[in-house]
Amino acid sequence: MKILGLFKKDSDAKYPINDALKKIKSGDETLREKVLADYKPFIIKVVSAATNKFVEIENSDEYSIGLIAFNEAINSFNEERNHNFLTYSEMVIKRRIIDYRRSNIKNDKVLPFTYFNQDEDSNVFEERYLSSDSFFQFENIEVKEEIQMLKSKLNEFGITIMELVVNSPKHSDSMRFFTKIARTIADDDVLFDKLHRYKMLPIKELLRLFNVHRRTIEKHRKFIIAVSLILRSNIEVSKQYVKNVEKDDK
Repeated sequence: MKILGLFKKDSDAKYPINDALKKIKSGDETLREKVLADYKPFIIKVVSAATNKFVEIENSDEYSIGLIAFNEAINSFNEERNHNFLTYSEMVIKRRIIDYRRSNIKNDKVLPFTYFNQDEDSNVFEERYLSSDSFFQFENIEVKEEIQMLKSKLNEFGITIMELVVNSPKHSDSMRFFTKIARTIADDDVLFDKLHRYKMLPIKELLRLFNVHRRTIEKHRKFIIAVSLILRSNIEVSKQYVKNVEKDDK
């Protein structure tokens, strides 16, 4: 669904949104309330698209989450980095809706990398986990798409799912440490750009940031790259697993 196109018909806002955001961040709370009211049709459409159902404002937890997420987007929007506020706010709303829906899923339905390593043969993996009656039940189609998306991203770096399994740290402390390195890359536009552009880890920069030997980073190169890509993607199943690893660290 083309959310932005639909919103143009329903908006009551007659002011440049970026100008309004600047005033709000300068303390204009009255304008914040006006923006939230004017953009209510947009929020409803994004939430409806994310949940694939009609949204009733009065009785919808999802709408409340969408409204909070839209307000969060107002606070966190960076014009230089994100450019288009509506696109950015749509992404934030959808992520919060996904987080909400997944909060009702038990932890054993989160997809760890080692979960792939149930069969030595990759063809068996394909048949088992991408079959129509496999795990995740009602979310099965979404999971299939995310697995394929992950495989495609890894393929750009010459990494297969099975290689990711083999090269994942085996101890929890190591898992958290290399996840931290991956998070550092994903959160830094310069480092991630180097990774994405040259298809190589920015090892020199990482050695300055972390007290670790070069060979240790190179040994876990595939894992670090994979987690960095996941964190900068919409692959929510694996991203939730990474977040669980990080929670354990805290």
